[in-house]
Amino acid sequence: MRYFFVFYLASLSFFLNGQLVNHIFDQIVIEERFLAMNEKWPQIFNTENLAISQPGGYEMRRDNVQTGNFIFPNFAKKYHSFELIYSLRFKKEADNSASAGVLIMGNEEEGTGILIETNKERAYRIQKIKGENSSYTNDGESDGWVKDKKALGKKSNIIKIRTHEKKYDFYINDQLIYSFTEFEFNTGSFAVYIGPKSYCTFESFVLYTSSKTQDLE
Repeated sequence: MRYFFVFYLASLSFFLNGQLVNHIFDQIVIEERFLAMNEKWPQIFNTENLAISQPGGYEMRRDNVQTGNFIFPNFAKKYHSFELIYSLRFKKEADNSASAGVLIMGNEEEGTGILIETNKERAYRIQKIKGENSSYTNDGESDGWVKDKKALGKKSNIIKIRTHEKKYDFYINDQLIYSFTEFEFNTGSFAVYIGPKSYCTFESFVLYTSSKTQDLE
């Protein structure tokens, strides 16, 4: 029983206040400033979704009022150690409840990953996506949201996630917000996410890896 209890504790995710990731990420592998349309970002037009890359950003709109939507860009590799920096801005026309973010360590077939999300009301949340066992991993309200009007601005916000050896640091506008460990997900793809009844623009998406760390196909 003792050994089972120790193993159970080791399987959980822990949040800490201090920086955990000191690894150096010195190699740019994806640098998207959205200067023009390209094939890496799917163009979607239907009754529930709009997604289009154009000069100035990747514009996303979701008209469904109940569920959000994930879009996986056409990146060839999966990554396990990286620094991701993206800029996100909500449209003026968007509802106050509008939300958006990025899925990291994603598995499109299994529907799993870690969702980093912010909303127009200047709050954030971090969610472990795993089917019926999905859970909010930060210390928010019942729906996981943590308001932080000091860190999150009214217009564009720059989000940064650094991860190495299953440790994660989460930054908003260059301010360290949360650090945590997640033992279950080893590697994965990226997806951009748009919440229910939301309208936003991803203004940049830049990924760094380390020249000393081997990427995974």
